[in-house]
Amino acid sequence: MRVPLTGAAAGRRLIVNADDFGLTLPITDGVIDAFEGGILTSASLVATGAAFDRAARYAATRSDLDVGIHLMIVQGAPVLPRDQVASLVQEDGVFLPGYGEFMARYLSGGVRDEEVEAEWSAQIARLRSAGVRMTHLDSIQHLHLVPGLFRIALRIARANGIMAMRFPRVPTVLRRAEKGTVRRSLEFLPLRLMEQSNLPHLNASGIRTPDRFFGFHSTGHLDQKALRSVLFGIPQGTSELVCHPGRGEPPSSPIAGWDYEWQEELEALTSPETRRIIESQGIELTTFSEMAALPVA
Repeated sequence: MRVPLTGAAAGRRLIVNADDFGLTLPITDGVIDAFEGGILTSASLVATGAAFDRAARYAATRSDLDVGIHLMIVQGAPVLPRDQVASLVQEDGVFLPGYGEFMARYLSGGVRDEEVEAEWSAQIARLRSAGVRMTHLDSIQHLHLVPGLFRIALRIARANGIMAMRFPRVPTVLRRAEKGTVRRSLEFLPLRLMEQSNLPHLNASGIRTPDRFFGFHSTGHLDQKALRSVLFGIPQGTSELVCHPGRGEPPSSPIAGWDYEWQEELEALTSPETRRIIESQGIELTTFSEMAALPVA
């Protein structure tokens, strides 16, 4: 349910976006729960996920849920055959395990840009063939922000009519109510550097991005306390809040080691307290597609 803006509070808009839609069945069902019973307005779908079919079927029939592409380039298997993306995979044909391993290969010149573009285009094509209308683009571990990859992301977004994108303008002050390690609070620094490098290309593209990005410091741990802190700090303009709701992963899950609090995030997104804060603060719940349709200031 959307909260309309009235009076002096008008202008504080919030996209609540769940990452990893389609990655696993518990996450996918948790995203649906957060949308149907909470404040979630948007989700980013993983074309390579184990629950892709479940997520894509739901997305194709719910036009009121904004769905974007969550581009994968680490973790899991690619859409394209191994021989077409050899610079992106390990000997067993799966992606590198994470950001550090990928960046080491990328910075040493071991990643071929044309293979990145082909794989990401194939992931978008898989969503499109499933009947999913994509409203925005983002990526695992924000890897689409790596300057060379960012230009690829802009190019394929425009080629596919995707006119909104995540561009994490992360607040520089760590909110005390958010969980997170000191290491996590410092990890926004590369994003800040990437932001400055990427801004000229973004501004020339015509693709719209939110004015602020929240939830970075609390990734995987956006419980009620952290969510409350974010909601009381939403500024004027359009902000994105990233979240990771789910019904909890079993110990045997390949991502159980992430140690995310999926269930706690789901409970926070669907709690009556959260709805009361949204209403009391006059925050309008919005979407990437609505943001893209706003007049350019």
